[in-house]
Amino acid sequence: MIDAAHDRRTGVGEPAPNPAGPRTCSIIVPVHNKASLTRQCLNTLLGERESDIRRQIVVVDDGSTDLTGELLRAYGDAIQTIRHETPVGFAGACNTGAAVAGGDYIVFLNNDTIPRRGWLEALVAAADAHPEAAVVGAKLLFPNDTIQHAGVVFGIDRFPHHIYAGFPADHPATSTSRPYQAVTAACCLVKRVPWQEMGGFDRAFLNGWEDIDLCLRLGEAGYQIRYCAESIVYHLESASRDVRAGEERQNRFLFAERWLAKVRPDDFDHYVNDGLLSVVYPNRYPIQLSASPLLAGITIGEDERQADRLLFERARQAAILLRNNLALNVRVHEAELRAKAAEARTRLVERQLADGSGAGTAALVGTVTSALVEKPASSGPSQPAWDAAVGSPTSKENGGATTTTHGDSVPEPGVTQPILGRVESPVREPGIITDQMLPIAGWALSKAGIEKVATFVDDEPLGLVEYGEPRPDVAALYPEFPDGVDCGFVGAVPMASLEDGPHKLEIRIFGRDGRVSRVGTTIEVDSTAVATGRVIARLDRPTFGQKLGKRDRLFIAGWALSPYGMESIEASVDGGPRVPLAYGALRPDVGRSYPFYPDSSHSGFNASLSLSSLAEGSHTLDVHATATDGQSTVQTVAFELDAEAPALGQVPVINDRYQEWLDRTALTEQQREQLTSKIDAQADSPTLGIVVPLVCDSVRVASVLVDSVRGQIYPTWRLVLVVPLDAPGDLRVWAKDLAVADHRITTVRTAAELSLGGLADAGIDACDAGWLAVLAPGDRLEPQALALAALHLGDHPETDLLYSDEDKQDTASGFRWDPFFKPDWSPDLILSIDYLGPLTFIRRSLLMEVGGLAAAPSGAETYDLALRATEATEAIAHLPRVLVSRASDLEYPADRGVEDEPARAAVRAALERRNVDATVEPGLQPSSRRVRYALRDTPPVTVLLPTGGKMQFLRPCLDDLLHKTTYPNLQILILDNSEGDEVAELVAELAGQYPRIRRVPVELQPFNFSALINRGASYVETPYVLLLNDDVTIVTPDWIEAMMEHAQRREVGVVGAKLLYPDGTLQHAGVVLGIYQGTAHVFKLYPGDDPGYFGLPNVVRNYLAVTFACALMRTELVGELGGLDEEHLPIAFNDVDFCLRVIESGRRVVYTPHAVLFHHESVTKKVFTQPKEIGRLRSRWGRFIEHDPFYNPNLTLLSEDASLRMD
Repeated sequence: MIDAAHDRRTGVGEPAPNPAGPRTCSIIVPVHNKASLTRQCLNTLLGERESDIRRQIVVVDDGSTDLTGELLRAYGDAIQTIRHETPVGFAGACNTGAAVAGGDYIVFLNNDTIPRRGWLEALVAAADAHPEAAVVGAKLLFPNDTIQHAGVVFGIDRFPHHIYAGFPADHPATSTSRPYQAVTAACCLVKRVPWQEMGGFDRAFLNGWEDIDLCLRLGEAGYQIRYCAESIVYHLESASRDVRAGEERQNRFLFAERWLAKVRPDDFDHYVNDGLLSVVYPNRYPIQLSASPLLAGITIGEDERQADRLLFERARQAAILLRNNLALNVRVHEAELRAKAAEARTRLVERQLADGSGAGTAALVGTVTSALVEKPASSGPSQPAWDAAVGSPTSKENGGATTTTHGDSVPEPGVTQPILGRVESPVREPGIITDQMLPIAGWALSKAGIEKVATFVDDEPLGLVEYGEPRPDVAALYPEFPDGVDCGFVGAVPMASLEDGPHKLEIRIFGRDGRVSRVGTTIEVDSTAVATGRVIARLDRPTFGQKLGKRDRLFIAGWALSPYGMESIEASVDGGPRVPLAYGALRPDVGRSYPFYPDSSHSGFNASLSLSSLAEGSHTLDVHATATDGQSTVQTVAFELDAEAPALGQVPVINDRYQEWLDRTALTEQQREQLTSKIDAQADSPTLGIVVPLVCDSVRVASVLVDSVRGQIYPTWRLVLVVPLDAPGDLRVWAKDLAVADHRITTVRTAAELSLGGLADAGIDACDAGWLAVLAPGDRLEPQALALAALHLGDHPETDLLYSDEDKQDTASGFRWDPFFKPDWSPDLILSIDYLGPLTFIRRSLLMEVGGLAAAPSGAETYDLALRATEATEAIAHLPRVLVSRASDLEYPADRGVEDEPARAAVRAALERRNVDATVEPGLQPSSRRVRYALRDTPPVTVLLPTGGKMQFLRPCLDDLLHKTTYPNLQILILDNSEGDEVAELVAELAGQYPRIRRVPVELQPFNFSALINRGASYVETPYVLLLNDDVTIVTPDWIEAMMEHAQRREVGVVGAKLLYPDGTLQHAGVVLGIYQGTAHVFKLYPGDDPGYFGLPNVVRNYLAVTFACALMRTELVGELGGLDEEHLPIAFNDVDFCLRVIESGRRVVYTPHAVLFHHESVTKKVFTQPKEIGRLRSRWGRFIEHDPFYNPNLTLLSEDASLRMD
């Protein structure tokens, strides 16, 4: 409403409504990159059912550099395409499209929109009904059905604002069509004559504000601008075109210069008219204001009344809801940033399937993601906790935290401090404090007992933290302390009284004997951070000054937050090109510290960067975190590249801190004495035998193992050295002398040339030990290895086979790397990789029962023995300790990629013994195998597909199920929990051609996923049911066959698949319990072809649970176990709970990487765990949270990246 003119024109030059002929509309879609979004929009437009409106679709490609051009050509004559070789911006692209428009009306539509059925008819009807209107705008919704646009108003500041943003879509205030001063051009209809009169959009505005300017110019000329509430369009705001802070400032300045003095503030008029704000004028002032809690909170003076405080809290919740919506859109934007890789992968798969090349998925993913992983991407360990005073001298530097012990007498240096503890929250560098409360958590122990835990800021007391929380994990490590399991402290201290700026924080732990342990750090308080939109971030990895080798990868990890959601995370080295990083990793530690930031619990980033192109010397890594409003921060760290530095090997995420871990866990003299005492007290000490075929030419190499055996704490061992016929003379003499010097050593001289298996058998025959292991000459045992094995066998006499963790050791330098922290017994994993390793003790009687090693395939003797032994017993145990180091060198072996035929032969023999019909093929990783079980038949499978009616995801999912999936006996049962008719209409449309599709309407309010699945399962008539989210698409066409080959096995209960995000990073490769005292998808956000930890994401293996986003099982199993727990776990953890009940029933849960799908997680629904659900999980399955048998206890519980546990 511009005051300068009020003469409304009545459709001057407009074609009169013509009942005899249909209306014609030219739909202009400007695009710049984001091909996937464009495809989604165009498919929606072209998939709409016919109406009386004739449509011309004009797509203006504004200088796209991705696959947009190729995509648009694929649509052929269905659309008209115009291309700008150089981008001209939104206004210019729209003007170009409008210039070729032939329709009665011109409709502008962003490519990041998804129109709902009837959107165009509603716009045209509104335009026809209001000839005075020049522009009609649509109702735009965020993906979670809240308002993004319901008209544009002008505030007291005279700047434009989207009214009612964040309100529910069906709120009465947003459901009334009416005039406004402006509407957004993300979706609007413009009549031709007014458009031509105005000369289109003003290109002086750069990618924003041009629609507001046009509406104001039309209003000034006397036209009306209308909002149409019946035209509904989903808008992934900010996903289609980048918003740059510089352009925004220029647009804002231009708007102010042109319009600030002319516009009339009208927002309060609407608030009053819509009943959200009322003003009462009593006889005397003050006036009385009442506001809806959806709209605003009210502050009076310096104090807030309780009612106003409640209003403010509700308003803040509405604001957070809006920011969550923005963050959700950003997630979509980030996925589309990497759509080029996903598109390329899809085409590559299709081409290779067409020409029959059959390349592995890992190779395909690697082809299209190599450009990303050559430069930084992302990974997310939490900040290390602070050591409180663990056996340290009086004062100690601890990486930014200072630990000091005080008391009546200061202990002498080297004496263990009386207080042990760790501060876990805040982390060592806590970042910016934005909330009024600071969470404090950790644990403390003292033999005198702990009196209290107190916090001090700037040497002034701030408050006490309650001590006595259960910490069974700490009690297990320190059983000798009196506080035992109740040694934790948890609480929060008030920060509201502190001024903004830096402060010194100190946590003091007081012992009952008067001693005090202090841990300090520096914090920054910024109470305005949320209000000002400040971006806060932390770079956890790499560490400052970290030294890396040329063959390594630089792992990057950290987190970033903004009140308005993150736009991008990018990394650059030495000021070079920026590379986008994957964002959204689970970080509940950040969520606890910043609860008012949207998605703060999913604020992590993780990536790896190839170092091969960098020169030696110092380098700088910059990580740029940019929010959706343009604000940003940069985190910088220096690292060093040294060609002489030891390589980080197969598991750099672990190796970069492995030396520190070794130092922390090194055997102390006290531990040695404790082991000796336990051995002396053992009633029945087992005799442990080690057989060593001396297949080496060097006494030096053979001495490594022999010296480590002779240095064992445990004395009751036997060592048999088997000397081949052709052994060098000095080796024979050396072995003979050892046998003379130590009666526990026996030398066996073979009389003929024997295979390695034959040599081992000769040694076994000569050894009288009750337990035997076969090791190689260069292997080395830890001094406590045999003691820990003997103690375990004494405590668990039923054990038939015992194996340990391992690492590698350079034969020249002694440097150790590549620790393999193994899972407990995993019957499917042993067929995929030889993971038991060298230090595997087998009961002698069992070894004699299964036969020796002479007949084993050459090169896989011990693997073949492990397979035969584990067939004959279920009493298999695992010592999760690194007790043996394999001889190796720092160079990667030259034959890492050579096919492992002897190992495959060993597996084939095992399958034949077990009467299993299967073939053995090379796996996706070197030295791995795939057992492909023969399908006995193709039994009918029902895909149980719950949907909330998001058609933009349901349609592609169904399309892949119907046309891309190769499994021939498939039925589809759609559980329709949507509110509209679109799902029913889609099923009716498809049912004629595909009678295998059925729909069952299921109305569940509030939403209960468990009940939805249980209800759907009752309709399933096939022997197998496949649970599938409606936001997945298919990568490997034979995915159901890959799952069915395991589901048909009687010992298997549930089978899960490998799920990728649209950018090719891992979303699911198995579920682990214990991480963050809950569950997590281990390896999440790793590149999809990354081997992860020893290739585990890429081999068939067992887990406690898999996600039900894609899971196959027998239908009868659902009924047998009572379905999903809809009473206690309606939303989260229901799949984990069901899988654990499957485990309890004696069946296995299997993960296969050969069934690969894209999962657009967080697009359809954002799940926030309810306290009662996590409480239920912990109370029912606490033993598995304490120890997941398929996740080694030496791996972190504070991240999903399977890095080292350093706490």
